[in-house]
Amino acid sequence: MPDEKAQLLGRILDAFYAAEFCMPGEKAERKDVYNDLLDQAGKLSGKSPSLIKEAILKDRYPQYRRERLKRELQSIPAKVRRN
Repeated sequence: MPDEKAQLLGRILDAFYAAEFCMPGEKAERKDVYNDLLDQAGKLSGKSPSLIKEAILKDRYPQYRRERLKRELQSIPAKVRRN
């Protein structure tokens, strides 16, 4: 089952990123996707989705976001990519 949890975490991180950088008209739909994934994680772990979201945003997402922006925007200098 650890693979299932790792895959779910990856899907949650992808969904957060997609919601953050999507077009404004897509934002509600993208947020629904990551909320559904958080609900799945809550059922799997027995913890509340809001607690899981807080933990992911605090610990995992900043590094994920930084690495993904670095990968996707290689030609843009790091100083500009920061935000």
